[in-house]
Amino acid sequence: MVKSKRFLVLIARKKGLRCRIRVDPNKFEDEGKRTNDLRGWFYARSTGAEKGFTMSSEEDIDKVLPLIAQSYNFARSELEES
Repeated sequence: MVKSKRFLVLIARKKGLRCRIRVDPNKFEDEGKRTNDLRGWFYARSTGAEKGFTMSSEEDIDKVLPLIAQSYNFARSELEES
């Protein structure tokens, strides 16, 4: 598996921003059940699990920031190990 700096992918859609994140499946917390499991397109060769969610309004930003932070922290810790 490849270690990657990428922790977030944004896809612009008509109904909002589709987001893909890479997380540690054993430590990932999603209390709001906003994410769904993905097969792994953007992070196919990377470690971790790929999750996806959609932001359709400004109010969603505060709700998804903890999810994005988990992805960032996972990618950062992975790079620090190498």
